[in-house]
Amino acid sequence: MLYIVAEEKVFIENDKIVYNLRVSNYNKLVDARKRRKFIPYILILFILPKNRNKWVNLKEDQINLKKHCYWYIPTPDIEREIVKDKNSYTKIRIPIENKLRINSFEYFFENLIPG
Repeated sequence: MLYIVAEEKVFIENDKIVYNLRVSNYNKLVDARKRRKFIPYILILFILPKNRNKWVNLKEDQINLKKHCYWYIPTPDIEREIVKDKNSYTKIRIPIENKLRINSFEYFFENLIPG
């Protein structure tokens, strides 16, 4: 699940990226974790700079997107029950060390995907 948000929609608290995620989307993550214990959904939070002119840099052979991406998977020990009010929001806290890097994909394949 990919979410693209402007920098002002997130804040840092105790070395965690804090974002208000729509409950309906949070419920999808939790439900997927419960149903598919071995292959959970991963939320990728792509944070764009405040200045819209810096979001994308296009060249003939490149597309550069600016700022940061963080990944999040609700773990069984912090999962909340599925919330019924789908129009509300819930705070998720993503550890700063979950910054998406090239080796993140290696981690996903080695630790999250069976086989």
